[in-house]
Amino acid sequence: MINLVLKFKRLQMKKFDVMVIGAGPAGSTAAKFCAKAGLKTAIIEKEKLPRSKICAGGIIPAALKFCNINIPDNIIERKCDSITLEYKRLSKTVKIQEPIYMVERSNFDMYLTEEAIKFGAILKENEKLSDFSYKDDHISISTTKDNYKTRLLIGADGYLSTVRKLLGISFNTKSSPIAVETIIPLINDKISERFDNNMIVSYIPGIMGYAWIFPKKNHLTAGIGTFLKSPLHIKDRLFTFLNEHGLNGYNSTKSWFIPPTYNQTATFSNGIILIGDAAGFVDAFTGEGIRYAMISGKLAAVTAENCFKKNDFSRDCLKEYNELCRKFVIHNLAYSKKISHYIYGHQWLTVPAAIKSKKLLERYANTLFGHGSYQNLVSWLKPRLPFILLRRFLPF
Repeated sequence: MINLVLKFKRLQMKKFDVMVIGAGPAGSTAAKFCAKAGLKTAIIEKEKLPRSKICAGGIIPAALKFCNINIPDNIIERKCDSITLEYKRLSKTVKIQEPIYMVERSNFDMYLTEEAIKFGAILKENEKLSDFSYKDDHISISTTKDNYKTRLLIGADGYLSTVRKLLGISFNTKSSPIAVETIIPLINDKISERFDNNMIVSYIPGIMGYAWIFPKKNHLTAGIGTFLKSPLHIKDRLFTFLNEHGLNGYNSTKSWFIPPTYNQTATFSNGIILIGDAAGFVDAFTGEGIRYAMISGKLAAVTAENCFKKNDFSRDCLKEYNELCRKFVIHNLAYSKKISHYIYGHQWLTVPAAIKSKKLLERYANTLFGHGSYQNLVSWLKPRLPFILLRRFLPF
């Protein structure tokens, strides 16, 4: 009798070509391109959309261009076309080649998910992944609501990825960088008067990272992130930073872990691909992950389409994903890690020198926002570095 019940349940399993766990920028992008390629695709999201998401909310156009995505104006709260970099009493403002789009993640994620649905992806909300098993070129999936079968599982469920945990390769929270953020309500006219379309990034002594103020429509998003290690009293550092800029009105803070930048042992397995934060695709210098989330989502879809053509979902076939990521994601992230160790490790020297060099500052700012690679920045910088560092000790 028990065997008959189990057999009936297996027959009742809903089947999909691809199942994506997580409806963030990575998961929605992957689902969109999988569905667009004609693959029967489902997104499993543990919450009800739209849902609140802690995030500074700056979207780099380079990611949108890579994925051929145009966000409508009603999603964009402000277009920032300049950035002020600070270190102690030093500061300089530079223009960037292309505006950064300031968004609320709840609206941005909802838009990307709706785009995936338009191409045929099915969204299953308030449903959490419980377990999965790989057998005979299929993956059996159990959630809090149902059972499914798929040929390919894409883990896009962030830093605390259940997919990653079930693979036995969770991140170590004790060594992970963190960020703390607060929202400061402010009417639009006041924001325009004080900040216009300018972002503020402040490098603070003793912090292996930076503090920021991003202007939105009717509030500021402000926070502080540490990308190599987490210092004590990080919230106090944030409040001091805000007070120095004459800001108050914040009631509470929220914090989140930032994945350690890319661990090459954990992006794919038999029938499984990890993307975005779940794969550790985060810039070690800036803590920015949305760009790499969306890019890796598209690369996962490209790989999925090729694997279906070959009818092969083994590690040997899925390694194509890792090779694509190496070209479009990993190479740049490797440089970001080297740069972060050098700059944050010698912050008293490197940051003031950069602020005093307009050409370097412009190249640096535009590289951060997707115009050029870290490798190109390093190549440009090497022959000029001694002269730039000397400026650290000269007056402006």
